Amino acid sequence: MGSHAGFTNHSLRGLVAGLLGQDYSASQMTYDLRHLRLHGLLQRSPRTHPYALTADGVRVAVFYNKAHARLIRPLIASPDQPPAPLELRRALAHHRPSHHQLRRQRPPHRGMKPADTLQKPATELR
Repeated sequence: MGSHAGFTNHSLRGLVAGLLGQDYSASQMTYDLRHLRLHGLLQRSPRTHPYALTADGVRVAVFYNKAHARLIRPLIASPDQPPAPLELRRALAHHRPSHHQLRRQRPPHRGMKPADTLQKPATELR
């Protein structure tokens, strides 16, 4: 990666394919990186290839890492473990977005900057 800090499509694609246990094409990686960039989680300097996490991207990454370590991993640790307490299952079900909510969270149209969509209330993005 030279003197630039960050990661490239190529360097990340191999890691993602390994985690998924299947092929992950350059076009799939480009699509996912573009959406993360449009949602303000990644940034890229003009005319460079490396991506870097934004401050929001770091916060989201830390959240998912902690959620996995503290909730997901213990819940799936062993099939003979009892299910999670009812309160936790209800909380997780309450915060799990429906497919209708996910469809509303489309990336902005071409020509819009990520900041344009981040400043609008969610009701205006529908």
